[in-house]
Amino acid sequence: MFKIFPGYDLVEKYHDWKKAHRVDDKTVSRAIRLVIAVVAALTVWCLPVETWIEGMTIIQKRTLAIFLFAILMWLFEAVAAWTTSVMVVVLLLFTTSNSNLVFFNNGIEAEYLKAYQGLTPDAKKIVDDQTKYADLVEILKDADKTKQLKAWGQYIQGQTSYNLSDEVLAEDTVIYKYEKNKIEVKDTVVVGADIKKAYTPATAKLLTSKAIETLTTPIPDKGDATPVSALTPSRVAEIKAMGPQTSFKSLLACFADPIIMLFIGGFILAIAASKTGLDLYLARVMLKPFGKNPKYVLLGFLMVTGIFSMFLSNTATAAMMLTFLGPVLKALPADGKGKIALALAIPIAANIGGMGTPIGTPPNAIALKYMNDIGISIGFGQWMAFMIPLTLLLLFIAWVMLLKLFPFKAKEITLNIEGELKKDWRSIVVYITFICTILLWVLDKATGVNANVVAMLPVGVCAIIGVLTKRDLEEISWSVLWMVAGGFALGVALKETGLADTLIAAIPFGNWPAIVMVVGSGLICYAMANFISHTATANLLVPILASVGASGAVAANLAGLGGVSTLLIGVAIGSSLGMVLPISTPPNAIAASTGMIEQKDMVKTGLIMGVVGLVLGYTMLIVLGSTGLI
Repeated sequence: MFKIFPGYDLVEKYHDWKKAHRVDDKTVSRAIRLVIAVVAALTVWCLPVETWIEGMTIIQKRTLAIFLFAILMWLFEAVAAWTTSVMVVVLLLFTTSNSNLVFFNNGIEAEYLKAYQGLTPDAKKIVDDQTKYADLVEILKDADKTKQLKAWGQYIQGQTSYNLSDEVLAEDTVIYKYEKNKIEVKDTVVVGADIKKAYTPATAKLLTSKAIETLTTPIPDKGDATPVSALTPSRVAEIKAMGPQTSFKSLLACFADPIIMLFIGGFILAIAASKTGLDLYLARVMLKPFGKNPKYVLLGFLMVTGIFSMFLSNTATAAMMLTFLGPVLKALPADGKGKIALALAIPIAANIGGMGTPIGTPPNAIALKYMNDIGISIGFGQWMAFMIPLTLLLLFIAWVMLLKLFPFKAKEITLNIEGELKKDWRSIVVYITFICTILLWVLDKATGVNANVVAMLPVGVCAIIGVLTKRDLEEISWSVLWMVAGGFALGVALKETGLADTLIAAIPFGNWPAIVMVVGSGLICYAMANFISHTATANLLVPILASVGASGAVAANLAGLGGVSTLLIGVAIGSSLGMVLPISTPPNAIAASTGMIEQKDMVKTGLIMGVVGLVLGYTMLIVLGSTGLI
């Protein structure tokens, strides 16, 4: 949250309340929650791998333990949610990655573990077959034959010819042709029959890799100083039991994922809008047509807050709009319920409005990332095309609901939003950049420019013209970005360790009725989002649902209801609709701090909007998905 935003003081009060809440809760209950999370994770970690799922590897068990730790820590809030995300990434790096601490390799030499896991599936079959592997090692002991063998592999990888005269045989040239997985010898054959037998086209690339050189280098056997020529059967079995590791590069890349860049672009737009007065100007202009009639002013605040939340942080939007409302709420009759309607309109609209665009709220971006990762290409504009109508419909329903539950006594409401639109050249450049960025996002499919790339346009322009300063960068909500990155890291670990596939194989998801998976995931998501961070909810559910929904049997089962898109976008919708309590979301907490709202009112409106939103949202997703529109 940036200090230049109107309503910054409200956000500061919210963070102070959160901090005080954690401090007050610091002693017994917080310690107990932390201990429960740690003990549960250590139990999974320490019990034999056979205790859990058949075929699970050691690395997968560790990943499962860390995943459980994340679930409990996000649920219990023993520490800040973003802190849990960072802890998750660190644990994955040091215990499950290919750059982990040596003693986490269970005594297996790190270079051999890395080499074996870096092989292709065909190459692993050769290593696993101890007879073929032993023959291969014997062949490799001959230096000349090794060079010939590598030459063969290099040719198969794309060369038209390879001259061995300078390296091995001065008088011969060998030319090979690789075509449709067959090898034709077109000239003098200098490769012996033993090499041709062991070195088939299926393993052509094996011996050109660094991995095979490592695997065939003499190593001391366990408990014995006597070197062995290569991996023994027991050592291969140990490595297979360890299982594939995650790439440390993939885990670290989560902090600079393209989706993170998309959010940074949105943050920079928000900074620029505030610095130039564009946010206040747009708010004043957009609210003016709604006049002074209280019920239409209420509609205006719902719509304007919802639209702002599509492109700005919903926390910042709620704080800004409540700042505008402050004088109005004080002027309304003390015995009227209208002030409750206005105060509730802000968090409801901020939460619902965030569904409209991929940058409106982190769960949207998380769902979009995983859809793109499994081959479902949904652009920024396409997302808006089906989500904005749903958002506007829900805002209209919220308007009707608030008028029925909290009717106004006042006959007129006067708004006084101060602030001028700056007209210097820098501000004009910002306005043009703002418009161009929005248009490029909306038209990303037509222009061919990815939305994540478009997000860098305001960053570059605002930096070069001096609107964006290093102080502004310091105030970016890095905790939000790191929170999202932690969820991405969990997804990487689930995929690269094979844990997702193991879980899918162990649980018969394919036999479940599609409607049970769709509705069940939505209800679970909605329930969780009311009590823990919306981003944490998406971080926990989306990676699992993405893996489950993309698997063969489940994908076929879900096809009639829109496939995996229905599951993932449903999580985004369910997350945004979680607004029953003040702790459900920052806009709720900020609105509650006005003192105009009782918790029972927030529970009532939150439940109504949650049920209506889930029914309409899933109806839309199923209709669009079954007709192939998403």
